[in-house]
Amino acid sequence: MKYIETIKVTNAEYREVYKMLYHEPANEKECFLENDSRLFTVKFTNGYFMDIKVCGILSFEQGTSNTCWSEAVLFNEKGAEVACTDAGDDFLGEWMIEYSDNQYIVTVEVENTKEERKSHKISSILKRITKHNNDHPQNGILSCEIDEMRDIVNISLGMNAILSQRSLEEAFWVIYGICNYADLLDSRDMRGEE
Repeated sequence: MKYIETIKVTNAEYREVYKMLYHEPANEKECFLENDSRLFTVKFTNGYFMDIKVCGILSFEQGTSNTCWSEAVLFNEKGAEVACTDAGDDFLGEWMIEYSDNQYIVTVEVENTKEERKSHKISSILKRITKHNNDHPQNGILSCEIDEMRDIVNISLGMNAILSQRSLEEAFWVIYGICNYADLLDSRDMRGEE
């Protein structure tokens, strides 16, 4: 049977792990030691759980690699270690351990922050508006859906629940005016006007 789970880490956690795995420390002060190890745990539906570990080194040794290493460790429902992967230097992606005719698979991903989700949504909406307006240039900016413009306003101001209908409408018309002004400038440029 396959057991599949996901671990989502923050950008800050990933930056720290990346530094641990790929930054070669110049001295013992920069080194991540055993007590600096990071542990990310996920539980499967059958009670087993897996740790994705980024392990610090025992001690700094001049002239050798002093970067950390990673591994996945599988535990049964009683907490006893039953299997592990070989040591490596990967962190993100898929980790798999086969044990007792079962596959335990964990995918480690960096979660999107609230700002990244907002930015992605704005980009997606603007691409749809641009495509629609490119397909129907005679309609101008009003050819986009008003709901999409409201989404842009809500997201860009970051106040979905706070904005009143009136301020939302005002913000919509500001964006509408900016877009029309940009269209006017573009048309003047095409005709060579100042």
